[in-house]
Amino acid sequence: MDRQLALARVKVPAIGLVVVGALGVLNALLTMVGGVDEAKLEEALLAMEMEPEQVEQFVSLAGGSNIALSVMALVVSGLIAFGGLQMLKLQGWTLAVISAIAAMIPCFSGCCCLFGLPFGIWALVVLFNGEIKAAFQQPMQ
Repeated sequence: MDRQLALARVKVPAIGLVVVGALGVLNALLTMVGGVDEAKLEEALLAMEMEPEQVEQFVSLAGGSNIALSVMALVVSGLIAFGGLQMLKLQGWTLAVISAIAAMIPCFSGCCCLFGLPFGIWALVVLFNGEIKAAFQQPMQ
């Protein structure tokens, strides 16, 4: 298959992965900045008649978990976007496959799972086409 034709076939699903990854990065950053509304969480837990010591521990844990999950989402979303960029250049076939799979998993693509699933499936279908896979191994011109 001609390299230009292969580039044309990977273009839309690759751009989809880049968009899903970029939106995931933005979402993760906003979640980190916004954080957990500790006052509302504490109020809700106290309304459920939890002990004040337990409430304090839970609120502290929730804040730390939020940051850890946001960092993980940031890294994975960045990987999805980078894999899409590599796919656009017909480089890094394995990374493109990993990115497509990660985009389909809701806990990795976050708010973008509605787009991550179809673009991830589309990217995998294109990437596992024998001619496209071979184009990834051709030297760049």
